[in-house]
Amino acid sequence: MSNGYLNIEAQLLSHPNITRQVLGRFWAATTMSGDAFSTWKLRDTGTHLERVWSSHWDTPPMDHFWLYNQLLQHNFNALYQLGPNTGWNFGELYVALYAAFDDGVAYLVMTTRTGKNIGVDTGWRPIELRGASYHFAITNFHY
Repeated sequence: MSNGYLNIEAQLLSHPNITRQVLGRFWAATTMSGDAFSTWKLRDTGTHLERVWSSHWDTPPMDHFWLYNQLLQHNFNALYQLGPNTGWNFGELYVALYAAFDDGVAYLVMTTRTGKNIGVDTGWRPIELRGASYHFAITNFHY
């Protein structure tokens, strides 16, 4: 996190029920990719969160806030309106789904390279999914 920008890791940590357990000081010092050497957990139950899906799109920045508002309303069809994803680890917009299967809860998070480059907090925070929204996301968004 720099200049007020919240990356995916900082966004997950901003949620009151998500915590991170780092698997060692050496690994914590050398981690480069957010959750590579740490375990995300729900604070209240201790259930592990795992990233079950992520994707990148090359979309204009004006679409990003529209998409976040659509996802807040659990309108997952908005993702399909972005067109095909890049299929690789590049693109302006990144969206990921983290799930705690034992608790039936998932979190959508998203970030943008423009926000990172200019150091602006977009205001985006994890979107909690339960019930029908959880089941739809788990069924339709996975590797």
